Amino acid sequence: MRLALSYYGSYLSEHLENDLKEIENSYCDDVVITISENDLNYFPGKWQLAPKIAHDYGLKIYADFWGFACAFGGGRISKLLVEHPEVSQVDSDGKNLGIGCMNIPLLKKTYEDFIEKLAPYEYDGYLIDEPTKNKCYCSWCRKRYEEEYDQPIPLKETPNLKQFRKKSVIKFIEEMCTKIKKVNSKLTAWTVIMPTPADKDMWKDAAKISNLDILGTDPYWLVVGRDISLLFEITKQFLPICKHYNKISDIWINCWKIPQGKEKEIYEGTKKCAELKPDRISAWSYKGGMGTYETSDNPLEAWKNLVNAYKEIKNE
Repeated sequence: MRLALSYYGSYLSEHLENDLKEIENSYCDDVVITISENDLNYFPGKWQLAPKIAHDYGLKIYADFWGFACAFGGGRISKLLVEHPEVSQVDSDGKNLGIGCMNIPLLKKTYEDFIEKLAPYEYDGYLIDEPTKNKCYCSWCRKRYEEEYDQPIPLKETPNLKQFRKKSVIKFIEEMCTKIKKVNSKLTAWTVIMPTPADKDMWKDAAKISNLDILGTDPYWLVVGRDISLLFEITKQFLPICKHYNKISDIWINCWKIPQGKEKEIYEGTKKCAELKPDRISAWSYKGGMGTYETSDNPLEAWKNLVNAYKEIKNE
């Protein structure tokens, strides 16, 4: 079982050295580094230096275009939307929603350009982070819907519209996985699809994508105020799909925004999740999100519980 961790990163080499060494010492095999549009445009040291340092410590490293176009999981700040508001979703009245639409060619091309931009730096793969269904009525969505269903896009949800929204996300994942493999067939294509009622019906369709290597989900029970049993319920629903379609299974553990006094659940959840035997366990995030808007109430205590669980899993 491989163990992974997300990392917000630094653009200074000495901090990358210290942090990635600590991550390796914390029983991790892999690190997922968040790379925002701001990083891509203004802080190149972060994503240019990290792969070599990670590899020097024996870690595999994956790039996560975090919050890209305000349409994917994570910190949402988008130069693309500011400079090209036409890539935004719009509601049925034409109001700009401030979230990128995956059906718009410029958004797809920009994502593909970012994949190519990182290609010289020897990442081991890319994580397409929490692609989710939209509620867009832009001209591209209207055109695609009419082409597929031979009628105007409905203003209220119908079975066809629900299916169209799902297909739009799956098509985006498929196209980005194809791009990743074209850049280098050895790169790993990885996506995480949330276990929400709105998105979990995409697990099976995503698992059918031939160029997708790792399929993950993130049952963050503490963030949504649920009991730890949610983690196990979701994991048990998810793993058979990955096995059936021969995908590497990946379960994400909640180590961010942990309420005071709940830190022990990270240890308990990680250990019990490992007993269900996913191929991978990943955790969000390094040091419990310390120093970010995703920080835990006691981030170092949260981090300690995760590391203790990882240590025991590796030593079993």
